[in-house]
Amino acid sequence: MYRRLVGGLLFAVVLTLAIVVPNLGGRRIEGTGTPIQFPADPQVGDCLLESLNDVILIQPTSSGSSLVPTFAPCGDRNAGGQVVAVVRATGDVPARIRRAATSGVDCYQSSLQDSGLVLVGGRYVLADHSPADPVDWNLTINARTAWVVPGPLLRAAGQDWVACVAAPLSGATFRGQLAGAFSGGTLPDEFGFCWEQSTPSAIGVVPCGSSHFAELVSLGTIPGGAGVPLADIKSSCQQLAAQVIGRSDPTASGDLAVGTSVSPDVATSSQTQRVVCYIEPLTRPLSGTLVGLRDRPIPYSN
Repeated sequence: MYRRLVGGLLFAVVLTLAIVVPNLGGRRIEGTGTPIQFPADPQVGDCLLESLNDVILIQPTSSGSSLVPTFAPCGDRNAGGQVVAVVRATGDVPARIRRAATSGVDCYQSSLQDSGLVLVGGRYVLADHSPADPVDWNLTINARTAWVVPGPLLRAAGQDWVACVAAPLSGATFRGQLAGAFSGGTLPDEFGFCWEQSTPSAIGVVPCGSSHFAELVSLGTIPGGAGVPLADIKSSCQQLAAQVIGRSDPTASGDLAVGTSVSPDVATSSQTQRVVCYIEPLTRPLSGTLVGLRDRPIPYSN
């Protein structure tokens, strides 16, 4: 009985070896390998398709996340942000972001320049601004910026880009493009500064795509001792509004009003006056930005 049992076991071992041994060299798999096609590096002007807020949240632990930033040309699609600068950096995610932040490229300033504004004396103005303007205007956009790195697979493949992405401060998606908004383009509604009420203040700011009664044209200052008459301040605001809207008549034949707020309202030899230039509708609320409107209809709220 024992000899039969041992013999049976030996037979099973031999049979197993006969099956396994021929396969130790590896099985041949039919077919042809295809290399992975990695996306090209993002370029200035491309759009981030995901929410910038979501991308920022997963970046520090992106090695274990399925969400990776993807970019495509801006067009008639919802976008989470737009690339306004690209630099090169290697290392882990925090190291790449640190190197980008110390590269000499200012991410937020890049967004202003991409929108068509020009840096003059530490402030941003229109390209065709007049040096003789009595008010030192400083235009801006309602945006946040952040450095975005490639996903884990692209980093492993050697991609070393770090993209500065500008997105609406509200976190909303947008259509169109920020690029050239103040130099012949159109500002997406989500990048404008608008107020629910007709008097601009520190509260009540809403995206310009929402119903609103005022939109910021620009903030400005008048150095102490300049003694600029109020009429000249209002005229400067009126001219700036015309340039920003793209119409010779910024009131659109009386449908809009250009407002000016000056604080303090009386200049002294030592006080710097702060000026707010804004536009408001006279009949019903707006639901779109007026920046770059030109001859298109006024975007009234339904």
